[in-house]
Amino acid sequence: MLFDGQPVGQGRERTVRPAVVDDGQRHVRVGVGECRDAAGGRLARVVVLTGNGDAFCAGGDVESMEGWDVEDFDQMRREGERIVHDMVNLDKPVVARINGDAVGLGATLALFADILVATEDARIGDPHVSVGLTAGDGGAVIWPLLTSMSTAKELLMTGDLVSASEAEELGLVNHVVSDEELDERVDELVDSL
Repeated sequence: MLFDGQPVGQGRERTVRPAVVDDGQRHVRVGVGECRDAAGGRLARVVVLTGNGDAFCAGGDVESMEGWDVEDFDQMRREGERIVHDMVNLDKPVVARINGDAVGLGATLALFADILVATEDARIGDPHVSVGLTAGDGGAVIWPLLTSMSTAKELLMTGDLVSASEAEELGLVNHVVSDEELDERVDELVDSL
């Protein structure tokens, strides 16, 4: 979602674009690219990343990766890097509206946002290790910057998902709210930026 510069209650319009969806990396890349292009406009002043459905972003589709060769994985790695690069280079504040699980690349996207608001039932984690990979797409970089090195190493080496409240305690998430309070809290933050 992109928000223009109008105050609440004064004709504020919202341009909604699917910045993050739960349909695999190709859709995420396109969505973030569209968000980057739209955010370049003068009126957009804040970018809100959110999921489409019950999850923020579940990352790559591991089942579809069966039978991939080295070139396929290299292509996926380059796409993941491009997604994170595009997001980091947005010249607007980014708020992650975490409406459900943020896993793998989804966790990385959320953690690279400037402000993170999660629902109480959301979880965050990077289980790349469960398929014999290290945390890619910037995950190995951002986790230790936001929490302690030892905690980041443990979570990335076990692939465990943490609850939203634990993520808040660890410094990974700024705010945890109920499902009913999510939009209101995100709107308040957008208005304050």
